[in-house]
Amino acid sequence: VTTSGNQTYSGTMTLGGAVILTGTTPTFGAFNAATNNLTLNFSGTTELNGSNLTNLTNLTVGGGGASNIIGTISSSAAQLYYDTLNLTGASNLSGVGINLTNATTGNSNNLTVGAGTGTATLAAISGVNILNVSGTAGIILNNDITTSGNQTYNNAITLAGSGNRTLNATNATVTAAGTINGARGLTIDAGTGAINLSGAVGTGTALSFTNLTAATINVHNVTTNGTQTYN
Repeated sequence: VTTSGNQTYSGTMTLGGAVILTGTTPTFGAFNAATNNLTLNFSGTTELNGSNLTNLTNLTVGGGGASNIIGTISSSAAQLYYDTLNLTGASNLSGVGINLTNATTGNSNNLTVGAGTGTATLAAISGVNILNVSGTAGIILNNDITTSGNQTYNNAITLAGSGNRTLNATNATVTAAGTINGARGLTIDAGTGAINLSGAVGTGTALSFTNLTAATINVHNVTTNGTQTYN
């Protein structure tokens, strides 16, 4: 369905096949995707409440607007978000591969990104309280991450994107359970909190540098082409 204006759907919509909705601003009741793919291409603001989205296979959200997210959004396959994301409550994105290509603003809410056996790909994240990320195929960090609470990365991290990477957790704990690789510099600032890096850092692809600040720093093997600073 393509419109030059708004789209309004009342009640529960059941998808009879793969559906693409394109317009300005949507108003939804509930979606039963019936194991079909759903693509939302809206130039305005898209409201996504996990409790109103069921039985999704692939979910794609774009169109150049913004999406407000709340609740648990589950899919049996991938989720791809081109929009900027605003968390209006605690949010859990769960699928097989989660790709956030644009910035996420947390508004002091918690965010869980669970990519299952796929890859979790993150763009810039700010204003989140607690962040928990997993993806057994790996975690790709394309931009910087700022939280007021803990950051937990449960699988191997690849530093990517333009420039160096910074993880900032205000007087909290940053935990990386897997390896960290990538030809980028890595700054982690946990203030008076802790940094726990359980896996080897830079042994696959050496980091440019590391700069770690915390009251407690626990590291394994660390390999860089440049300086290592432990504050």
